[in-house]
Amino acid sequence: MHRFSAENESGSLMIESIVAASLVVVGILGIMSLLINSAHTSASATNRLTAAYLASEGIEVVKNILDTEYLEGQSFAHDFTPGTTYSLSYDSVSPLLAVGTSTPVQITPAHFFCDSLDPGCTGTGTIFNRAVYIGNSGNSAVLDVQSIISWTENGASKTFTLEDKFTDWRG
Repeated sequence: MHRFSAENESGSLMIESIVAASLVVVGILGIMSLLINSAHTSASATNRLTAAYLASEGIEVVKNILDTEYLEGQSFAHDFTPGTTYSLSYDSVSPLLAVGTSTPVQITPAHFFCDSLDPGCTGTGTIFNRAVYIGNSGNSAVLDVQSIISWTENGASKTFTLEDKFTDWRG
């Protein structure tokens, strides 16, 4: 029969300690990786939600302009030229509209979004830009509106587009 002695086990405690420490380190690294990935996913979801809100706001500004045209007795889509991209914003008095490319969206201290078109906007810059494309698919009684939000996230360009159609129901 073979007997175990303390002399044969002199290095085993050290090996067991190294293996245990390695397993703990691997476990902690796995948890840290999961937390970092979760934080990136959460930030990405927040950006997509903000982009959806800003795109919806762009559509609502166009709707407000069309409603104002109607109330003032102007023809349908009087302020818009099909096939044109606009920068737009809405201040406390009226919608602001300019032909051009996308403009940076800012956020005010009261957590309202405003556009660089608004001279009263005293907000700080965000990562988002907004442009609204107006088109009509060959029908002057239908206005195709695309509100396009673009931003850069983790070095990659992202875009969110919301579309709506407005019809000249006055007919």
